[in-house]
Amino acid sequence: DYVIGECNPPTLVITNPTTCAPSTVDLTASSVTAGSASGLTFTYWQDSSATLALSNPAAVGAGTYYIKAVNAFGCSTVKSVLITVYPGTFNVESQTACNSYSWYGTTYSCSGVFTHEYLDVHGCASTDTLKLTIHSSDTTEQTVSSCDSYLWSVNGQTYTASGNYSRVLSNVNNCDSLIVLHLTINK
Repeated sequence: DYVIGECNPPTLVITNPTTCAPSTVDLTASSVTAGSASGLTFTYWQDSSATLALSNPAAVGAGTYYIKAVNAFGCSTVKSVLITVYPGTFNVESQTACNSYSWYGTTYSCSGVFTHEYLDVHGCASTDTLKLTIHSSDTTEQTVSSCDSYLWSVNGQTYTASGNYSRVLSNVNNCDSLIVLHLTINK
């Protein structure tokens, strides 16, 4: 129902677009105003009063802009459109491990810088970086012959029988260090 002398604002539907950096958004794309009344003419603005024209509405970055819709009767409406540009995710972590380290399903046994590329929750290209230092475990063997008994300084125990004995300690890098005693007791 159209009353002479009155101007009914046209129906303008806005879908706020999103994209991934470094991309821009085309505000003139039909998807932005899909569902609006047919036959509208659109103009693009920096302000809600529609006084500062948007110089390049086909390539805008993150922010709030305004679309003005005018119908055949010259009636208009202005609505805001919010552009969200997601930056992607870029994480860096440093880890130190003994012998090996598992990260994103891969086990690394040497030091280095490794990357994992993926799409984040917004579908944007993302990269995680791992700065990894791997330290090794040690094995030390001692062969000793002794009369009657032997006091092993590694664990403070006195042995009276021949055999192989071992003890696990931490080395200077806090990794397991296996010390093996090959002991012969002569009686």
